[in-house]
Amino acid sequence: MKLLKICSFLFALLFSSQVIAQGAVLRGEEAAGVYKNLSSVNGVLQMSGSGYSFNNIKTSTTTVIKSGAGQLHCLTINNIGTTWVITIFDNIVASGTTIATTTALTILGAYCFDIAFTTGLTIVTSGVTAGDITISYR
Repeated sequence: MKLLKICSFLFALLFSSQVIAQGAVLRGEEAAGVYKNLSSVNGVLQMSGSGYSFNNIKTSTTTVIKSGAGQLHCLTINNIGTTWVITIFDNIVASGTTIATTTALTILGAYCFDIAFTTGLTIVTSGVTAGDITISYR
């Protein structure tokens, strides 16, 4: 019951312009009517439209991930490669505003940014042996 109250409060903070009393308990249909991106199927709440798109890169290349404004969620390093360098641009070409540059990668894992870009999202990868990365964005 406490978990449901906490979830209701968090959903109110994240997804609603309406104010819900702290500790309020909403049934599936009630919650779906209050929170955007939330629907109720047979009393079970389901979130829609909240996921990220992704692009997996396994070569040394320039990749335009997205044109226009968006959000860079995470850069996940799946394989380090050899002296692989990754540069992330807020642009639709491999120049302009640099969001980040990684060099001498030694650790697998996700680097989360959760930042907005305005022009586009372009990734440049280069090095002796290509690694493997996944970019998540919206």
